[in-house]
This record gives sequence, C-alpha cells and structure tokens, in this order.
Amino acid sequence: MVSPGAWMFHKGLTFVKRKSTLKQLKDLYGIWFVTTQLGGFSEDAILEFQSLIKKHSKWYQTFIKNCRLWIDSTSP
Repeated sequence: MVSPGAWMFHKGLTFVKRKSTLKQLKDLYGIWFVTTQLGGFSEDAILEFQSLIKKHSKWYQTFIKNCRLWIDSTSP
C-alpha cells in the first residue's frame, strides 16, 4: 500500500507521461481531492507530502515544472 503523500508526489511527477488527457486530469483531480476533501486524512497527507519534498527537493522541482507546463498549456 502506498501512503497518500507518496501517491500525490508520484502522480505529480508522472501525470505528464500519460498519453490520455483524461487520465492526466484524473491524476490532477486525485491530488486535489486527497489534499482538500478528506479532513484529517488530507491534513496528514499534506504533512507527509511536505516531508517528502524536503527530502527530495530535485524531484519537487520536477513536480512544480510539470504543473507549470500543464497550466501554461491549458485553456479555459
């Protein structure tokens, strides 16, 4: 079983490799859902995610880059 923080980190690193736009959106929605909709579970996941980004700052830069590239290529 993968922990929620690790799952979010992984999805942020890999969603750009998905060939299907719908699957990319599903991954991004999943990250949003886990971080915002599950109360204490979300809070714990965010704390774990923050711990992971401190340990893996280079991967976090990739995570941010992926998100920025996706945002820049998206239209309303």
